[in-house]
Amino acid sequence: MHRLPCIFNGLQAYIVGPHGSVGRSHLRTVSGVHNLGDRDHHSQTEDCECGPETDSIDDPRKASCAVTLTKDIFLRAHVIELQAKDKATNNYNEPKWPEYALVFDTETTLDPKEQALIFGWYRVLRLQSEEYVCVEEGSFHADDLDKAQIDAIKGYVRAHRSEVAHSDYDENIKVYTRSEFVEKILFGAIKLRALIVAFNASFDISRISVNYKPSHDRAWSFVLSQREFDVEKLRKNWLSKKWEETKNGKLRTRCGDYSVTITVRDASFKADVYTPDRKRLHGKWNSSIDAAKEEGFRILSEHVDSIKRTGQPVLESNPERPRVTVTAKDSKAAFFSLTKPFRPEEWPTYKVTRAGKESFKMIFRVLDLRTLGWALFNESYSLYSICEALQTRNRKMDHDPTGTTSEEELVYGRQDIRCSVDVLNKLKQEFDRHPIDLHPDKAVSPASVGKAYLRAMGIVPPKEKFDVSDYIYGITAQAFSAGRAEIRIRHTDVPVCHCDITSQGYDPGPSAIRERWRHEEYWNELPYIRQARMGHLM
Repeated sequence: MHRLPCIFNGLQAYIVGPHGSVGRSHLRTVSGVHNLGDRDHHSQTEDCECGPETDSIDDPRKASCAVTLTKDIFLRAHVIELQAKDKATNNYNEPKWPEYALVFDTETTLDPKEQALIFGWYRVLRLQSEEYVCVEEGSFHADDLDKAQIDAIKGYVRAHRSEVAHSDYDENIKVYTRSEFVEKILFGAIKLRALIVAFNASFDISRISVNYKPSHDRAWSFVLSQREFDVEKLRKNWLSKKWEETKNGKLRTRCGDYSVTITVRDASFKADVYTPDRKRLHGKWNSSIDAAKEEGFRILSEHVDSIKRTGQPVLESNPERPRVTVTAKDSKAAFFSLTKPFRPEEWPTYKVTRAGKESFKMIFRVLDLRTLGWALFNESYSLYSICEALQTRNRKMDHDPTGTTSEEELVYGRQDIRCSVDVLNKLKQEFDRHPIDLHPDKAVSPASVGKAYLRAMGIVPPKEKFDVSDYIYGITAQAFSAGRAEIRIRHTDVPVCHCDITSQGYDPGPSAIRERWRHEEYWNELPYIRQARMGHLM
């Protein structure tokens, strides 16, 4: 425990607590106005007989007239992991720019809530002479798109040729459904270790998904592939099926997108079935757990059969295909990964070793052009603005989307994919100018580029170079004090001039550490503080 002195514009207090603690402290005031940096919230007490000349908070004359005030005290902290994991090593050895890349873009409905997929364009690119060129072009559309709109897409495709780099490649524009595009093109590109490229990749990946599930740490798990759910395959091993225990003591097993739970109460057991849309189907209490499991299977089977009798298929997430996990870093970047399917040996992986244990992770390289532009230029771009900034050959069209498959919409979408390819090659040229060991899909901010330069220069981070205890880090973290600042213009050269220091008068940090604040003329500039008396500086 440590006794920490604090000053808040004339309010002197001691906070007793461990380094890094955050909590509420009862403060005894020694002045007529109690101000903690908030002009609008303060309390007053009547003058006491002991007078203002008594400065110490421990003075016995003050004890009789002191006021107990409860305020939130926030301290900066140095956070450590109590059970820090060993540093992992891996054999990841992918080239900075792979031979193939898949660029795709989606067009959606105008409904801001749904923004459902209508159609999209894609291009398969190959790296030739340090530039990606088109070797296949195609379009894809929603699985449930109506026939008239599909005919409009096919009519446009028949009237135009693909823009492949050479006549040796297929000059026909391919047309796929969403599920065909995912299975043949996207998953094929992943198995080929290609770079998956899009402008605002998180959005486009979410548009080609058919379902999603929220995950931990601001992540979303997107289902790209489904298959028909066959409940009869579960019958043989139903009783021996693996059941996990939940936090509230229930048993649970997953069956496709369904889940079955067993509630235990005294010597009774009850099965409940949760449908994919989270509806709860109640079971009855049973005297044995096997009887409850059997009833759970019966409820599940009856619900599946009732849906199939209406002519609708019952689908589940395809366990033989990976799902895409998108974890938001901030408004400009996200991290992408793949879940492990049933047969991971069919997919590209790399080995990770931690504490002597080996595991394998899926190789999934997603390059968000918007993120790479931000990392290279410290500027947030739209597709229109980055084309203007890079002076690309193709520019984004001035067009208001209509949410249809009209020829204007198809031309607009195809122009966007041209722009994306141009931006990719321009950003590649800029990125290759930097002599750093960094993959473009790992450059998620300007700091990523800066850190790569530090590694290239052989500069060791201070925490690795010096042996400093967490105790000292905690002290330095608490000792730091900074005034409140609001920055409206960043990364721009502007004329500057000296400002009157009274502009920082409302902040407790600078006002407490500057000797000049002892002078009376500064107090006259701040009427709301004039009544308060400056405490001792420590």
